[in-house]
Amino acid sequence: MAGLALFLGQALVYMRQLPSTLDEGNYLYKGFLFVTGVIQPFQPYGVWTNKMPFAFLIPGTAQALFGPGLLTGRLFAIFLGLITLLALWWFVRREAGDWWAAAAVGVIAVNPGVIRMYTQALSEGVVCCLLMTAVAVGVGRGRRLWHLLVASLFFAATILTRENTLPVFGLYLIYLVFEHGWKKTLLAAVPGTVLLVIVHAVYWPLIVTNIWMPWLPKALYSLFPQLPEAQAIWDPTISLTSRLYSFWQGVRYHFVLLFGFIVLLILWPNKTGWRKTSSFRTVIFLTLTTLLMTAAHAWAALWKDYCVFCFALYLNFFSILGVALVAISAPLFRLKLPAICNSLIVLAILITGAGIGFGAHQELDDTLMKLTVPRVRGMQILPGSTELWRLLANKFGYTSEQLSQIIPAAAGLLVAVLFLLLATWLFTRLKKRLPGVSWGTFTLLAFFLLGLILSPTVVFGNPPEPDCGGDVIATTEAAGRHLASLIPPGSTVFWEGGLSPAPLLYLKDIKIFGAQLNDGYSFRRGGNSDELYRFGFWNEELSARWMDEADYLLIVDYGYRQGYDSVIDLNKFEELPITGFIATCRDYSKIHTFKRIR
Repeated sequence: MAGLALFLGQALVYMRQLPSTLDEGNYLYKGFLFVTGVIQPFQPYGVWTNKMPFAFLIPGTAQALFGPGLLTGRLFAIFLGLITLLALWWFVRREAGDWWAAAAVGVIAVNPGVIRMYTQALSEGVVCCLLMTAVAVGVGRGRRLWHLLVASLFFAATILTRENTLPVFGLYLIYLVFEHGWKKTLLAAVPGTVLLVIVHAVYWPLIVTNIWMPWLPKALYSLFPQLPEAQAIWDPTISLTSRLYSFWQGVRYHFVLLFGFIVLLILWPNKTGWRKTSSFRTVIFLTLTTLLMTAAHAWAALWKDYCVFCFALYLNFFSILGVALVAISAPLFRLKLPAICNSLIVLAILITGAGIGFGAHQELDDTLMKLTVPRVRGMQILPGSTELWRLLANKFGYTSEQLSQIIPAAAGLLVAVLFLLLATWLFTRLKKRLPGVSWGTFTLLAFFLLGLILSPTVVFGNPPEPDCGGDVIATTEAAGRHLASLIPPGSTVFWEGGLSPAPLLYLKDIKIFGAQLNDGYSFRRGGNSDELYRFGFWNEELSARWMDEADYLLIVDYGYRQGYDSVIDLNKFEELPITGFIATCRDYSKIHTFKRIR
């Protein structure tokens, strides 16, 4: 239980440091509106329901039961994180033993990047909890029929939280065919399928339009309502270098999943390595699941343009399954490898070392580029010293921006080379004590262990998330209470409140123009205003109309400075006292309040 305590201690600290994001605020606020019946998911002229309904309804239920607020949402997220770790421990303990179960939980408990994710009220944490619980209940040895039925419901719930988990349910049913036969598989498919059908029937047909339309053949489009045509303002163009950076960020933050998968493939057990056929089938199911989900989310993030830098974020949906996979497979690894594998292992370590250095260049560039080195000219060392980047810039003509990426990548490659030399030296010293272990196995596992040890560092699993230098929950609550003191129940509110609608959780019974909750992501240029509003979008015409209808305008300070100061008619509105900072690490995050003059 030490791992759970370590996780909980860090989570309770991080939950007050991390500013709320647009997604988190919407999961909480939309979820609260849905659960309390103010509006419904996919309701025309409601809000943009851009995710599956359970993504909102699950955190919304916690808000309705324990009171709306950011504190409730984050405590509930931490509770789900603890459930996830308990499910991980239970599953690995059953399949591989106590020590491997403790190690699996420990891997999560020492990774600040993952813990921060579990601290926020995001759908990644909800999905991860549902997936790990489903696997713990319904996968592996000794599973009875009722286990399979319950797991089916959990797998279906993950789909109803985020549609990207649909393939996992299908793989689970295929696994059941081989593990339990057709009869039990058909029975197990019933609860999950029924749940999926019921929820889709309730929200038909807009659940198809909003969620599933991109995945349907175009020949079927005419059967469902079509989203209105208009130009989105969020349409980034991302370079190949940035895509590679995003990929290596994912490797850094989810080293156990991605490099652990390489370890698994290289050390894949031979036929005598499997203790029971059930263990083999379990490993195959988890291997195919993590491989398919990683490839699908790499395509969605790295190949497409909508959210290239979400790759590391997307891996949080299922990365814990990778931890479970490595933990239950590790006791079965081959320790004696043919010499032909050595070249592959060296190549994997060198590429990973350079890649991790490149993926950490934004954190390491200031330190590495400013290293002091001797001045050199014509292969001669000159008096004095200079910074490393200036030396290389003068010698090779690279720009400072290019060197900020090249130097960390080269440093990572150098560290990998030094590691290989050190590992070789250690192996020669320990070879007699490890008669059944080959050099390749020793080196590969040593590099993997090094990555685990470095998980709490900025190089691996510890992203430089902003610490707001105070209590984000307290500042959000203070702003919410301030707004509630100014805006009476029943008021119609125009919201341009920035990166998170979390402050709205503290206002009672207000009327909100729901399309505004997604800020610029739901904003469109042109288009039919009525059709846009029907699907949860907005444009300039709707913005002007709603401003005329609103009793109060809530405008974040940076929005006010970027144009709203010239739009608001002070003959119709009076400005009330401004809030404090929603998050002190975000400039201009105060919210202006304007009251209509009657």
